[in-house]
Amino acid sequence: MQADVAKPNERQDLMKTVHVKMKDVLLDLLREREKLRLRRQHAELIERITEVVVKQTDTREDTVELSTTNEQEILATTRSQQDVSLLVTSFDNTLQIVADWSGELGKMATQCAKIIENEDVHSLLAKAENQLGDTEFSDAAGTQKEVIDALEQILSKIRRFEDPAWINADAKEAAEDILTAQEEIKEKIENGDLKDEEELNSIVEEQSLIREKLNRLKNALATNEDAVELAERAEDAAAEAREAVFEGEEQEAV
Repeated sequence: MQADVAKPNERQDLMKTVHVKMKDVLLDLLREREKLRLRRQHAELIERITEVVVKQTDTREDTVELSTTNEQEILATTRSQQDVSLLVTSFDNTLQIVADWSGELGKMATQCAKIIENEDVHSLLAKAENQLGDTEFSDAAGTQKEVIDALEQILSKIRRFEDPAWINADAKEAAEDILTAQEEIKEKIENGDLKDEEELNSIVEEQSLIREKLNRLKNALATNEDAVELAERAEDAAAEAREAVFEGEEQEAV
């Protein structure tokens, strides 16, 4: 290993080289993590809005078949309509959270939340419940159709984002944001005094923290072979950086 023969005045250059290598690998890893996170969130949004559309469609079909003489069916359909309202509220809350994300997925979530607002979906849902309670089944079915139309607009908009290009762009942006937080370590390596015991311990500790983070990332991406390989490479780079510090110190002592 280079650090075994490195002179004290060469250690800083070696650490810079190791850091650049570690940064590149970590950036690749973070991109993979963000891609996976974005794909999961996108898939979850599709799954949840599809569930709501199916639930509202089934409830509407039941509503069309209702008669004032079947109280049990009326109660069951009303409960089903209430369930739709809860699902929409939960989905809308998720959209509000995702809307704060940077990139295209955040923009898409904002647009979907706007559809719910502009189409007055929450009011329509409350109206449908009231109409069922008043046995106005034909009117309730019409209101439910308005809800379905609005929800299908959202589903269509989310499905248009299945192109992986936006995922790659968003992942790159998010990964770079995360990696920026690690730049303080680079500054310490470049500008720190490795002869100072306190400074040396600080660098070693921060390198160890990076290794812990990489382990957590690798565990989170256990099903992604490419990401796991990147994590292992990043771990090797982090270990090399730590060894460079220790080996350089031993050489100086000699």
